Amino acid sequence: MQINLSYSSVTDVGLLSLANISCLQSFTVLHLQGLVPGGLAAALLACGGLTKVKLHLSLRPLLPQLLIRHVESRGCVFEWRDKEFQVNFMSGSCLKIEQNTN
Repeated sequence: MQINLSYSSVTDVGLLSLANISCLQSFTVLHLQGLVPGGLAAALLACGGLTKVKLHLSLRPLLPQLLIRHVESRGCVFEWRDKEFQVNFMSGSCLKIEQNTN
C-alpha cells in the first residue's frame, strides 16, 4: 500500500498512526504543513515495512543521517524531490493545487 500525503493537513500524530498499517510500503511527503522533523523521524522508525519514501529535499538536512542510514538498512529507498508549491486558480470558485513536474 502506498499513501501520498502531499498537500494534506496530516500532523505528526496522524503520520505516526500510519505506522499501525502493516501493509504500508511507500509514502510521499512533499508539501505538508504542521509536520516537524521529530514527528517524521518517529514515523520512519515506526513504519518497519517501508520500501520507498519520497520526501521534499528541504527535509533532508533536518533528519539525522544515522536515522536515514538505519531506515535504508531495513530496505527502504529514499527519493528526495525539490518540487515547488503551486496554486492555480480555476474558473469559478474551484481551487486546483498542482505540483510542478519540471
